Amino acid sequence: MGKLLARLNNPNRAVDTFRHALALREQLAASFEDESWQRELEAAYRRTSELILSIGRAPEALETAEQYLLAMSLAPDQRDKPERVARALGTVCWSALLARDFSRALWAGREAVVLAPRLDWLRLNYAHALMYSGDPDAATAIYLGELANGGDAAEKWRTAIRKDFDELKARGLSHKQMEEIELRLTP
Repeated sequence: MGKLLARLNNPNRAVDTFRHALALREQLAASFEDESWQRELEAAYRRTSELILSIGRAPEALETAEQYLLAMSLAPDQRDKPERVARALGTVCWSALLARDFSRALWAGREAVVLAPRLDWLRLNYAHALMYSGDPDAATAIYLGELANGGDAAEKWRTAIRKDFDELKARGLSHKQMEEIELRLTP
């Protein structure tokens, strides 16, 4: 329903619908100590944050991402919890970037990478946070460091960087370092 309301250009009702659906899932997850409800809540937070971002409400998406992080950190299920918390932190990092809260993005990105260093998208979000926070050398090291792997992994990394840069630029977040990195991405 929220997606439909967003398509019908009714963002206020869409966000209300997203939040209502989250509240229902929160109650179910709290009422039943069943891992499947916790996983459903986790997915709902992530989807809701993404949907709110898609309608251009970055501060509200960040708030939802922060709630997602809190829910994951308090979840009773311990199986693969560090990676699940890292994913929530990655969502906070991206949402904070789009909300232009660069210090929050930097913190979330750094913590996410500590918890799950092998997840490419977390390292990429962290590189963006470093770039906007004024640490171009550290950002460049991440952006270009992954290219050393060569082959399909390097091409996938190039594609991810370009896609993110396009999204950031579309949201008015151009940065002079993007052009430098894009030039150096060409094999």
